[in-house]
Amino acid sequence: LNTLIKKYHLIFLTDECERVLEQKSYTRFKIGALSIDTVNSFVWFLLEIHELAIFPGKVEKIFHSLPDYIEKGIQELSDQAAHALLLKLAEKTMDSVKDNSVRDLIKRVLEKVDCEKVLSSPSDETYVSDFIKNTWQQIIYTPYLKDGQGLVFQLDEIFSIIDDEDNWNKRLENLSKENLGLTGLAGLALGLLSAQSKTGHFQMKT
Repeated sequence: LNTLIKKYHLIFLTDECERVLEQKSYTRFKIGALSIDTVNSFVWFLLEIHELAIFPGKVEKIFHSLPDYIEKGIQELSDQAAHALLLKLAEKTMDSVKDNSVRDLIKRVLEKVDCEKVLSSPSDETYVSDFIKNTWQQIIYTPYLKDGQGLVFQLDEIFSIIDDEDNWNKRLENLSKENLGLTGLAGLALGLLSAQSKTGHFQMKT
């Protein structure tokens, strides 16, 4: 019975994906376009439900709407961590989808990616924010974004940015429930601990 209930909920969520992605039901709430994080969530869910083969016909149908959302999401270069994740999810979608026309559309979208723009140097604080986001994405989006994939960070540079008394005091003074969890200070700590466990040679002053 529990299995049937879970399948029912998954089918309901798949129907919701269809309404949002194909019928653009989000426009009823005066949302002009889906954010790159939202697109990542939808693509991840569809890949997972496709792997479970619970609603294969419906999922394959919804896959047809993804290339347009992936293309628009990839154009968002201000969030490099989300951008790197979307590239990985798009590659996995291209490998999973059965329809050759959808596969070809995604392939053409990926071929348009301008790596030079994606790799442009961000500000120090943006670099740290990307590091934090990449850290929690590796937890949530496993196995599509395994450890060591996504963005590549110069860990010495991350440490040099935060290993500054003013920078660190600013982080502590601005703590709130919004920036304390994995998307904030805890995410930064987790990333640093993970980096130190791999390298073992970082020493902070603060």
